[in-house]
Amino acid sequence: QLQANELGHPETLTRIAQYELAFRMQASVPEAMDISKEPASVLEAYGAKPGESSFANNCLLAGYVEVGDGSVLGGGSVYHQFLRVGPYAMVRGGTGFSKDIPPYLTTGVPNTVTGLNSIGLKRAGFSLEARKEIKAAYRAVFRSGRNVSDALAAARAERTWCPEAEFFFDFIAQSKRGICSAS
Repeated sequence: QLQANELGHPETLTRIAQYELAFRMQASVPEAMDISKEPASVLEAYGAKPGESSFANNCLLAGYVEVGDGSVLGGGSVYHQFLRVGPYAMVRGGTGFSKDIPPYLTTGVPNTVTGLNSIGLKRAGFSLEARKEIKAAYRAVFRSGRNVSDALAAARAERTWCPEAEFFFDFIAQSKRGICSAS
């Protein structure tokens, strides 16, 4: 504040305001994350136990969020209501999502997928052939330069796909919220 008064540079006041806002947000986290006052029915539905470490205590899942088998959700990640996270997705911690996250993919910044969860698929026992087809399906949708519906139609018309790739396409086609875009 003294420097702003002395030098009169408007950016200094803006930075002060940003730091103060960041402090207030960080100071409010413990209160926002306190689930001890939630009704027993809510705690049971989310599998949360106040004071104990659990998945539900570390991710904010608003309303009804569908999380597929084998998915890994990073700590502090936030999900909008009625969102779907596909099976075997790997979600970066500290990010927020308001769009569906397709199966088998990794995420980066909010509402963005960064590529295939290759290591997760290998560890989960997906065959090399299935992993190659899923990768080709990913490229057909996210790297084709087409909009999603055109990319899906073109990929399906191109050839017959393995069941895992078909599941990937079906998940995307059935999205009501839209899907994350590629980085």
